[in-house]
Amino acid sequence: MENPSEALDKNFVSNILNTNNSMQGSSVSNIQENFIESINGDFVNNTVQRTSTTTYGGAIFNGSKTYYDTTGKIGDIIGNFIANRTNLGYTSAYGGAISNAYNAVINSVEGTFKGNSAQAGSASGANAYGGAIYNKNIVEIKNSSFYDNYAKTSYASASALGGAIYTTQDLAISADDGFVSEFKGNYTNQNGTVDDNAIYLSSASSALTLKAEDEASILLWDNVKGADGYTVNMIGDGIGTIGVYNQLNGANVRAGGVTIDFANGAVTNTHFKSFALDSDVNMAFDADLENGTIDSVSADSYRLGSYKINVNKIKLLSDAADNITSIDFGNSDLKDNMTVSVPETAFSSIWKYGVDYDAENGLFTFTRTENKSPDSFNPAVLAASVAAQGAYLTQLNSYDEAFRNMDIYMLLTKKQHQAVESAISKRKKENPNARKTTYKLKQYTSKAAWFRPYASFGETGLKNGPKADYNSYGGFAGIESAMGKLGGDWNYVWSIYAGYNGSEQKYESQKIRQNGGTLGAAAMFYKGGFFTGATLNAGGSFADAETSSGKEDFSILTAGAALRGGYNWELLGGALVLQPNYSASYSMINVFDYTNAEGVKIKADPIGAVQLEPGVKIIGNFEKAFQPFASASFVFNTLGETKFKADDIALPELGVKDFAKASAGVRKTWKNSITAALQVYATAGGLDSIGGKADLRFNF
Repeated sequence: MENPSEALDKNFVSNILNTNNSMQGSSVSNIQENFIESINGDFVNNTVQRTSTTTYGGAIFNGSKTYYDTTGKIGDIIGNFIANRTNLGYTSAYGGAISNAYNAVINSVEGTFKGNSAQAGSASGANAYGGAIYNKNIVEIKNSSFYDNYAKTSYASASALGGAIYTTQDLAISADDGFVSEFKGNYTNQNGTVDDNAIYLSSASSALTLKAEDEASILLWDNVKGADGYTVNMIGDGIGTIGVYNQLNGANVRAGGVTIDFANGAVTNTHFKSFALDSDVNMAFDADLENGTIDSVSADSYRLGSYKINVNKIKLLSDAADNITSIDFGNSDLKDNMTVSVPETAFSSIWKYGVDYDAENGLFTFTRTENKSPDSFNPAVLAASVAAQGAYLTQLNSYDEAFRNMDIYMLLTKKQHQAVESAISKRKKENPNARKTTYKLKQYTSKAAWFRPYASFGETGLKNGPKADYNSYGGFAGIESAMGKLGGDWNYVWSIYAGYNGSEQKYESQKIRQNGGTLGAAAMFYKGGFFTGATLNAGGSFADAETSSGKEDFSILTAGAALRGGYNWELLGGALVLQPNYSASYSMINVFDYTNAEGVKIKADPIGAVQLEPGVKIIGNFEKAFQPFASASFVFNTLGETKFKADDIALPELGVKDFAKASAGVRKTWKNSITAALQVYATAGGLDSIGGKADLRFNF
C-alpha cells in the first residue's frame, strides 16, 4: 500500500508479501513523501518472506525505497500486533511487526505486541534485529506491552538483537493512568544460543527513557542490552513504578521521581555501569530471611548528591528461624543515602515482621512476634477464616428468611385466630382435600408462594481478629402449604424454599466475594397464642478473594437447624400484640482446604456455631389498614471460633461477637390474596449494620 489515504482505520489479517521487489511491509508500506495521519487497527499474522532479499516490517514499513530518497511519515499507530513475521530471508530480517527506516518518523505507537518475530536465514551476516519493532526514529511507545516476541538467526557469526525492540536512536517508552506495561517472554536466538533480551540500543550515545506516571508501571522481566555507554533514564511523577526484574547490562542509569522495583521473587544483585540520581527515588526489594540475604544495587561509579533512596517495600521470600534477623545491605556506597519508609511492617507468605534500618551500619532488622494474634500474621492468610464468619452470618439470615412466614399468622388477634380455626375445621369436616374457604380468610388458609429479597451493609469486629466490612444481599423464594390441623388445638404449616446468597467482606486491603445458594424446609406449629417452628437447610458458596498475595478461590459448605417460638399477648382488645419470642440455631461451616496465591496450604476443621436470640415484638393489628410492627432482640454467639492452619501453623481463632438487633416494618394485604411487607433493621455491637427486607406473598 504505497499511496495510502490520510488515515487508516481497519484491521489487517494474514497478508503475505513475497516478490522479487523490495520486501517492505506486507500490510502498509509508507514511502517517499507520503504522510499517514494515523493508523488504527489490529495487525494479525502478516508476513514478509523471501529467500534472497532482506526483509523489513512484517506488517508496517515506514521509510523510503532507497537510502537517499525522501521518507514517509506516520502520526499515531494504535492497535495490537499479533504473530507478524519477517522471515525466511536468505539475508537479514528487520522488524517482525514494524520497521521504521532512517529519517522516517512515527509519532507514537500504542498496543500489545505478542508473538512477532524477525527470522534471518543462514547467509553470512544474516542478522535478525527487532522481533517486534526495528526503529530508527519512533518518537514514543506508550501504554504498550510486549510478550513472547523474538529475533532469530541461523548463521553462527551473525547477530540476533532485540527480541522485542531494536533501536539505533533515542527511544521513549511511557505508561500513564494506571497502565501496566510489560516486557515478558521476549528473547533472541543466535544459532541456538538463547538470551532473554527484550530491548537493544545499537549506539553508545543513544538513550532509553522509561517514564511511568499516574500510578502506572513499566515492568522489565527481560534484560536490556546495548553498545558500550548507552543510557537508561527512569523518570516519573513520584507515583509511577519501573520494575527492573532483570539486568540492564552495561547501562548508565539516571533516575528520579519514580519507584524502582527489584522485587522479582528472587534475591539478586543488579549492577549498572554508573548510577546517578536527579531527584529522590523509592526502591522495592526482595529479602530471603532464611538465608539472610536481600536484593542489592551496585555500580562502577555513582553520582547521588544529597538525593535519597527510600526503601518503601520489602517482599519477604522466606521466614527466619529466629524472631529477630539482621541482614547487611552490603553496599556502603549507598547506605548514607538510604532511608526506609516501609510502614514498619513487611510480610512473608504467613507472618508479619517489623522492619528497622540502621543507616550507621547498613543493617536491616526484621522482628517477628508469635503471640497468635492477627497482628502477627500476613492478613492474606486470614482470608478463609474471615470468609467463614461471613458465611456464618449468611447462614443466620437464612433462618430468619425461613421463619418470616410465622408473621402471617401471628399478626392475628385471638378473634381472627378463632375464625381461621373454624374455617379449617369446616374444610376438613366437609372434604379433607377441598380448597374451599371463606374469601375473607383466604390468605391464612390457602397455599401460597413467596419471594423475599434482602440487603445489608455494615462491619463486624471479629473476636480475636480484624475489623471487617460485611455486606450481604440476595433473595429467597418458596411455597407453603395451606394451614392444617394436627389434632386438638394444634395447627401446622410447612414450606420448602431456596435462596441465592451473596456477600462481601473487606479487611486490611483484602476483599472476599461469596456467591452461593441455600435449600431448605420449615414447619410451623400454632396453638392459640403460642407458636413454634423448625427449619433445616444446607447450602454452599464459592469465594473469590483478592488478597495482597494475589487472587484465590475456595469453596464453603454450610448447613444447620434452627428453632423459633413465642407467645402473643393482646393489648387494647387486640389492637396491639406484645410478643416475646426466642430463636436458637446450630450451624456448621466448612471451608474446603486449598492452596493460596503464595503457595501456602490453608486447612480448616468444620466450625460448629450455636446462636441464641431472645427478643420481643410489638404489633399494631388494625383491620383495613397497614399493620406496623417493631422488634428488638439480642444475638448470643456462643461458638463460632475458626480452627484454621497455614502450612500447619495455627491461625487465630476468629468468631462473631454478640450483637443487638432492632427492626421496624409494615405489612399490607390486598384482596386477601396478595400480601406485601417492608422491613428495615439495624444491629449494633459485634455487628454494626443497617439493612432492609421485602416480602411478597401470593395465595392460591
